[in-house]
Parts: sequence; C-alpha cells; structure tokens
Amino acid sequence: MVLKLLLVIVTGADDIDDNPLVDYLMLHCLFDPLVQLLCTSTERQQHGYEVLMLLMLLVEYKRQDGNPYVVKLSILDDELALNGYDMMWTVLTHYTHMLMLSHTIQTC
Repeated sequence: MVLKLLLVIVTGADDIDDNPLVDYLMLHCLFDPLVQLLCTSTERQQHGYEVLMLLMLLVEYKRQDGNPYVVKLSILDDELALNGYDMMWTVLTHYTHMLMLSHTIQTC
C-alpha cells in the first residue's frame, strides 16, 4: 500500500522535476529498502512491479546536486538484488510486448 502511495506522490505532477515531494525523497533516500524488496522471491512477486516503477521514476529525476538513486544503482553490488531487478525488467518487458501485440491484433 505504501509503494502505491509513493507512486501516486511521485507521479502527482506532470513533470517529475517540478514535484517537491520527489525532492524530499531525494533527501531521504529509500533505495536500500526498495532494493531489499527485490531480493526475495515472495517480496518481489508481491511488490516487484511497484518497486521497479518507483526506482525507474526516481532515477529519472533531475537534481542539480546529483541523484542518489543513480549513484546507488550504478554501484549496487548485491547479486540477489541485481538478479531480482533483472527478473522484474524481464517480466515488465514481456508484459509490454504482449500488450502491444494484443493491441496490434485488435486494431487489424
């Protein structure tokens, strides 16, 4: 529930860079707890999509003095977390491909 609330907060403005609540999330970095949710299969199955979307949005945030999420993701050295991250990207890519395929079939 908290992850969905965070997604609503982060996407609450048309431009993520103009959202002051995202700047707050930059000061109080949630990277480590989010990555820990990707380490176990049960947590990943339950929260993986929201974690991946939230991390993706937070990594894209443009901050003048640097983005801690970009830095932490670039130096992440936890094999379980990286495998979980990769698995979620694979699932999301497959889902997107299937959605585009079904949309193409419906419009033909």
